[in-house]
Amino acid sequence: MSERATVWTDEADARLRAYLATPGRHIPTGLGTKDAACSVAAINLALTGELSGDVPGCMSKVIGRWIVVTQDKMPDELRNSEGWRALLPLAAGTGREREAARLRVVMNWMWSVLARAQPVADEHGFGGAWRAMCEQRTKDAARAAARATGPAATAARATARATAKAAAKAAARPPRMPPRRPPRGPPRMPPRMPPVPPPGTPRMPQRVPGPRYGRRSTR
Repeated sequence: MSERATVWTDEADARLRAYLATPGRHIPTGLGTKDAACSVAAINLALTGELSGDVPGCMSKVIGRWIVVTQDKMPDELRNSEGWRALLPLAAGTGREREAARLRVVMNWMWSVLARAQPVADEHGFGGAWRAMCEQRTKDAARAAARATGPAATAARATARATAKAAAKAAARPPRMPPRRPPRGPPRMPPRMPPVPPPGTPRMPQRVPGPRYGRRSTR
């Protein structure tokens, strides 16, 4: 590790703040690139100019590892928020003199956050294992809870895949037109009206019926 990586200077702090404040700068999951580096990689770029995901010597290893894991799990809008960007310069020069105390703080925070997910665990059928993990706070209890969440996670992924597949199939299908009802019998024509004579036309005399000729009387 170079000497530059063990000392966080004011110049490095200014470079990091300028890097994070660049309009359109995106903090991705994973390592990223020099134009869009992850949280720890951005600190290394400001410190040594190298794209690296290793926690630098000037930074607490506990805090650095927490940042690496947390930033990959949090939503994209939270990872790219102003609050998260403001925390990175503060974490960069924390050093490694108080690691035991920092580890206790991080672990207490983790258990408190996991306990908030108890209603979700109850709903999906692994509430008992989850509650035991949060109460015992041991590796064995955490492994048991991880095994209990396996079937629920598998079912959730299968449901998500089936939903996405059905949505894609529905989007690719042409829209169905409503069926056309066949006409009932031949079309009915409107009654034909006699033509109306124009004004001033003389009227024809009415025909007077003549005598009726029937059978001659025998009388």
